[in-house]
Amino acid sequence: PRTIAAGPAVRRSDGAWDGSANLRLTDANVLHPDQGIRLEGVDTSIVLTSLRELRTPERQAFGFARLAIGEVEVTNASAHFSLSGANRLVIDTLQARVFGGDVSVGHFALAFPDPDVGTALEFEGVDAGELMRHVGIFKGRLTGKLRGKLPVGLIAGRPFVGEGFLELDPRQPASFSMDASGLFTTDLPNKTAKDRVVRLP
Repeated sequence: PRTIAAGPAVRRSDGAWDGSANLRLTDANVLHPDQGIRLEGVDTSIVLTSLRELRTPERQAFGFARLAIGEVEVTNASAHFSLSGANRLVIDTLQARVFGGDVSVGHFALAFPDPDVGTALEFEGVDAGELMRHVGIFKGRLTGKLRGKLPVGLIAGRPFVGEGFLELDPRQPASFSMDASGLFTTDLPNKTAKDRVVRLP
């Protein structure tokens, strides 16, 4: 079910017309099958105190149950935000589950049309094997849980990733393995073990 309620228009002291509105979405879905995007269980509650200036009180709520982009899934996402005008968006909290763990972002603000922003992604309990499988860094097998913190943001409209850390949680069991076939013999001449024996006189 989806509901949209608009408040009465009011006349401001400067003579301009303005209004307010309440927006409530519950269990809404957004599908883009051609692009492999599926957004499910959208739940949001937004109060606009000014339609003309796009202002809201603090800590407006937005969340969704599942976002699938290809094979990557983001679940149980929630955020609190506010609009302090058409050109400024403030994010108070943002968190979700990705690759079996929790990912969160601290407080930051976006000023449009040219936002420069810096914040940090925090990881806790992310499945190392799932992450490695999707990023394709190596062809081995890694198990365990990852934790860490990475500075991220925008400078002149370009995304950046700063210097942080991502490590295996020492409190959780972990293992690493890979196929070593040919790793130590690729560049050796084609000789048998008998040919390599050094015979003493």
